[in-house]
Amino acid sequence: MGELVSADKEVLNIFDRGYVDYKKFDTYCNNGVRFVTRLRQSACMKVLEERAVASDANVGDATVLLGSDVSAYKMKNPLRLITCFDEKGEQVLICTNDFELSVEEIADIYRNRWQIEIFFKWIKQHLHVKHFYGTSRNAVYNQIYAALIAYCLVLLTRDELHYRGTLWELTKSIRMCWYENLIHFVKLLFRPPKQKSGGRQKSKAERLFKETQLQYESGECDHLDDLTYDPIA
Repeated sequence: MGELVSADKEVLNIFDRGYVDYKKFDTYCNNGVRFVTRLRQSACMKVLEERAVASDANVGDATVLLGSDVSAYKMKNPLRLITCFDEKGEQVLICTNDFELSVEEIADIYRNRWQIEIFFKWIKQHLHVKHFYGTSRNAVYNQIYAALIAYCLVLLTRDELHYRGTLWELTKSIRMCWYENLIHFVKLLFRPPKQKSGGRQKSKAERLFKETQLQYESGECDHLDDLTYDPIA
């Protein structure tokens, strides 16, 4: 964690509640390190001041002091506590030592952090970063760099071709046409959808075999062990 946190005055460090450490928070405040993080609902705190928010805003803004006299550590520096709600309606507690940004900006900053989590999940599932082929520092870096390069190339391909489907559908099409020419790939990518009948269409064994083979070769075959999985659905 010490290697990741930046002391640059222009940087706002954002991290998850797994890294909550009141003593570290005091150190960050004393050293001018700006941060935003999430607190657990059970966090012990003393409210020093309720800060003004719009009357119709479904958020809260307060100045608090984390910890208590009976806890392991009580902070010396006050922090700002933002109370908001996620898309499921559950309360989220966000604390920061930045008292200049608006409540909405703080909430959006932490919410946008999830885009990084989604990105990590995507490359782990689809670009062979779930398991490492080598464990040396160089091997790990090379595999991650290769995945990042592949991800960027897929994004560039999507933008150049103005493709509107999902990134995963585009990635699958690229794999299926790896040894085909570009014209064949583009035709496959933009082929019109087949007309569907009123009933359930019969699956094509060859298509299912190719898709299953592709999943197996790419290491994405965990679902094949699930007896409830229906490849035709």
